[in-house]
Amino acid sequence: MRTYENRTIRVELTEEQSQKWDHCRANILSHAMAVLGNRSEAALLDAENEQPDENEIKKLAIEQLTINYLSEHCHYNVNDVIMRMMTGRRMSEGMQRDVSAATVYATTELRENPNHPAISDARESIINRIEVEKKYRESRANSDWEIEIIGTMPSQIGMCRYQEVAA
Repeated sequence: MRTYENRTIRVELTEEQSQKWDHCRANILSHAMAVLGNRSEAALLDAENEQPDENEIKKLAIEQLTINYLSEHCHYNVNDVIMRMMTGRRMSEGMQRDVSAATVYATTELRENPNHPAISDARESIINRIEVEKKYRESRANSDWEIEIIGTMPSQIGMCRYQEVAA
């Protein structure tokens, strides 16, 4: 058994496990922290039983209806206009008018028809995104390493929230 540690964690690996990482302390400890972070994030996502927010659903539905409208009515290169709209880039006045008209159309469409199919499509899309995130975090958290926390853990590990109870 080989032991690698810093002020925060201690990792015990078999000779074979260590060899797979070329006995590189930095890479082993970094991977162990990533495993702990992903375990915590996966547990938090499970505990929160995250459901799509109605404002987020409406925003996505408006965005999709806007894109659909632009695809049919845009006076410019539709891909360029959509890319500029989605990334906040500058647009000509004509492009801005097309985007404004599309946004007004989308907003009006949802206001007049609250059960518009775009709402259920947006809800389904967000639910799928949440599920993909959970599966990704669980796959990244999968490890048979013996990882012991010996110090104070940060509240954030990479893109993952860390909480002692969750991990």
